[in-house]
Amino acid sequence: MQEAGRAAGLIDIQPQAGETKEQAVDRKVMAYLQSILDGQQNVLSLGPLSYALRSVYGGEVLERAFPVVVQRVEAARPAVPPLPQQQPGTPQPEPDSPTPQP
Repeated sequence: MQEAGRAAGLIDIQPQAGETKEQAVDRKVMAYLQSILDGQQNVLSLGPLSYALRSVYGGEVLERAFPVVVQRVEAARPAVPPLPQQQPGTPQPEPDSPTPQP
């Protein structure tokens, strides 16, 4: 876990001039989250540890974030060509039927 934190740049965070340690941690975490949203980093997988952390520290769903997340996901998806429209009254193709055996 420590190696994953180090790879994400979340270990040994040093405050910048005029910044508290807490502000420095906040800055690094927010930068890491932004890099995930920008597709520059992968999400740090916590596996089963996430359940233990959530039970100790709780969790929160930010409802106001849903529209932004949906917008970004839709923007990141590749365009899918539309399916051809079938004219009304056009007969449907018959499914392949097995060839009768003698």
